[in-house]
Amino acid sequence: MFWFLLFSGEAHAYLDPSTGSLLLSSVVAIFASFIFFIKNIFYKVLNALDYLRGGGGKSSFLRDKKTYSLVFYSEGKQYYNVFAPILDALDSWGIDYIFFTSDSNDLAFLRKNKNKVRFIGKGNLAYSFLNTLRADIVVMTTPGLDVLEIKRSKGVEHYCHIVHSLGSPNYRAFGMDYYDSILINATMQADFINQVTKAHHVKEKIIKIIGSPYCDMLNHLKNTLQESMQKKVFFPNKDCENKTILLSPSWGKEGALAKYGMELIDAILKAGFYLIIRPHPQSLISEKELITTLQDKTNHKRVAWDIDTPNVYAMEQSDVMISDFSGIIFDYICLYNKPVLTLDFEFDHSGYDSADIDLMWEFSIFDHIGGRINKKDFAQIKNLIFKACVEDKYQEALQEVKKSLWTHVGESGEIGAKAILEIRQKILEQRLGKYYEFAQEFLQIQKILEGVK
Repeated sequence: MFWFLLFSGEAHAYLDPSTGSLLLSSVVAIFASFIFFIKNIFYKVLNALDYLRGGGGKSSFLRDKKTYSLVFYSEGKQYYNVFAPILDALDSWGIDYIFFTSDSNDLAFLRKNKNKVRFIGKGNLAYSFLNTLRADIVVMTTPGLDVLEIKRSKGVEHYCHIVHSLGSPNYRAFGMDYYDSILINATMQADFINQVTKAHHVKEKIIKIIGSPYCDMLNHLKNTLQESMQKKVFFPNKDCENKTILLSPSWGKEGALAKYGMELIDAILKAGFYLIIRPHPQSLISEKELITTLQDKTNHKRVAWDIDTPNVYAMEQSDVMISDFSGIIFDYICLYNKPVLTLDFEFDHSGYDSADIDLMWEFSIFDHIGGRINKKDFAQIKNLIFKACVEDKYQEALQEVKKSLWTHVGESGEIGAKAILEIRQKILEQRLGKYYEFAQEFLQIQKILEGVK
């Protein structure tokens, strides 16, 4: 039988591209899950040995068997703005929670209630802790739950994901599949999630539109920039007649810096513009040699590199953005209503959730927010930039995009916190069971008696 299968003749079959992509993604995900499963067992054994030896330090977190009502987990300080408005609302209502982080320099440690913040280590130390966590609700921005390193703990009843960008939450395959609920910015993201959920044949999620917590935080910072005397000024002696371009690409082979590099930079400078280059944080890791080379070649009075500062500084001091498919495009539009020229690119959907659905929303609007450019347009880049700044059709489109992307402006913290508490309330109702009505009556009586006093 084995030899028959091995040397069988031609198989006349058809595999459509969508199914093929899903199968490929599934194979990659299964392999990755197997690797992390083995690593997780290895670290659990180490932790068990450490426990038997009476070890201390950070490993003591792994022996914490307390059951928490509400947990937040952050991979790093760059995600603090996603959580902060929600934490502020919970603190104002006196709601208990714990904030776990894998960054010892997390900005959460600067909060007044820093006793609610704990560092649980990085990498496998953190994963081992999270994979055996006991909690009613865990809220994370991290995609890939139960696919990559972080597994669904049997001790956790509900996992909630917060989308941390204004565009489509297009993660690596199965990025949101195993969450129970997702907090999003706008209807466009709900459409994307529902398409992916249907394509992957997984359980439907509770979806709540809360607005954008991190965008609300950036907006607050933006509004206080004029009062800040320590903000970074990129061109103190700038000629006001010349516009400033913010080049803010994504990373990878289709990213603007990798694909066009000095050719694009030279075209912008030749046109007489000032240029702020803000590389994607991942470029500083994965494309370090490229960034260093470009920095060495751009020792020019009209070029400034923006690294490790709040992005609103560069946004405020620029007139136009040039990008590819980076999510910062939508931050720029929503916060500053300024046009964006997007470079032609070929986005490889394989391995991403978008491979299994129809066209992503973003690809339908790039032509309308400032125009598209490619390599042959570099010689006319000056005219294209001025056109993007003055034509009414672009300004109208920018307003429409902002309206569709950024909802509940300034209210995301309270709305997000209430969405989480609604989930908590349902968990408590289920636990109370037949005693739920008695509990309701008790609270009603308590409220009356407190009013009498």
